[in-house]
Amino acid sequence: VKLNQIQDFTAENFCLQAVVYIEKILKTQRVPIIAGGSNSYIEKLVEDPLFMFKHMYDSCFIWIDVEQSVLNRRVDMRVDQVVKAGLVDEVRQIFIPDADYSKGIRRSIGVPEMDRYLREETNIDGDDESKHMILQASI
Repeated sequence: VKLNQIQDFTAENFCLQAVVYIEKILKTQRVPIIAGGSNSYIEKLVEDPLFMFKHMYDSCFIWIDVEQSVLNRRVDMRVDQVVKAGLVDEVRQIFIPDADYSKGIRRSIGVPEMDRYLREETNIDGDDESKHMILQASI
């Protein structure tokens, strides 16, 4: 699926899908595990009275607490990997100068951060050093 074809997947969409899959997994006598993703989505699932998660399911939450310097190194390594894997070109495919970065795929980590670079790269004629500096600031 191309990024520009993906629609906005809200926290409510996540909750509706999660409940469907939790029920399917429970019917097979297995334990559903919800891992990773946005904390705001998981918080919505657990706290929203509409989904009644706390009343319908026994649950166990595991939170990993990492020293900030260790976390920073891991994040730096992950950002470098994502950039090497083609982040800039991937974001360029969905770049629209007046896009709303509060909805849909444009909320993804890395997309708003590349905005300045993608705006400036076409305005800086042949000045590779300036482009590189702006790219590094975005990264």
